[in-house]
Amino acid sequence: MSENQIDKSIGGRIQELLSVLGIRQRPFALAIRMDQSQLSKVINGERGLTMEKAVDISSTYKVSLNWLIAGVGQMWILDKDKGSDETSRQERDEDVIIKLKRTELEALQTSFEILAQAFSGLLHSGKEKYDPSVEVLSLGKKGASGSKSKTLGGT
Repeated sequence: MSENQIDKSIGGRIQELLSVLGIRQRPFALAIRMDQSQLSKVINGERGLTMEKAVDISSTYKVSLNWLIAGVGQMWILDKDKGSDETSRQERDEDVIIKLKRTELEALQTSFEILAQAFSGLLHSGKEKYDPSVEVLSLGKKGASGSKSKTLGGT
């Protein structure tokens, strides 16, 4: 069996996992900190899956590495201390949601930091000084209907 065929079978198992979990590629990729386009290439057999990402998938979604890499055994890691599969699945779902929320918060924080740097650069560029009494944004002198447009400040 060629390496590409192995990659395709891993991609097929990831696709099966997505289907069983009922999620799309983007949130799945975010949870394992992988670019969605790269995940798509793995699923389509155009790219291999690193061991690091295989471990991330296994730990995030409680999937057996044997199943993911070689297609051997059961999909889920069995927790012998749990009373039922439903409890394990619910906990798995909660873990995924928490990781997604953490990833989304980190993305928002990064966005805010970028915006703060950009805003700070505008304020300190020397070209214009910030004056809170001046209305900064005007939507235009005349709108499409010929009436005067309003600024964000009201009036």
